[in-house]
Amino acid sequence: FSELPAPLLPWGIVETLMPILQLAHDHEKMETVKSIIQQVPAPHYDTLFFLLKHLNNVTLCEDENMMDATNLGIVFGPTLMLPPATMTTVNIATNMVAQNKIVELLIANLQSISIP
Repeated sequence: FSELPAPLLPWGIVETLMPILQLAHDHEKMETVKSIIQQVPAPHYDTLFFLLKHLNNVTLCEDENMMDATNLGIVFGPTLMLPPATMTTVNIATNMVAQNKIVELLIANLQSISIP
């Protein structure tokens, strides 16, 4: 995913999702996340949800594989959403934590944000 010409999650979407991480988990938050994710181009959206479904299945075996949504967020966060080349090193480090949390949120709440 890190070698794609464009990141799976465009940076504009990532920047929109970052402030939402601070909100309490509730139905309204998940509806907001869902509406933001729907703005992702269709091929990216389809690929993202295929991957998220797989990662969600991986979490079902976390007792054996030690890969819960947090760990998967750490692994996949940096590769699914690349910051712009103009971003400073300090901002990249700060944003990496948010990127990981976004992936964790998407995996852990897949049922709430999926479109049937």
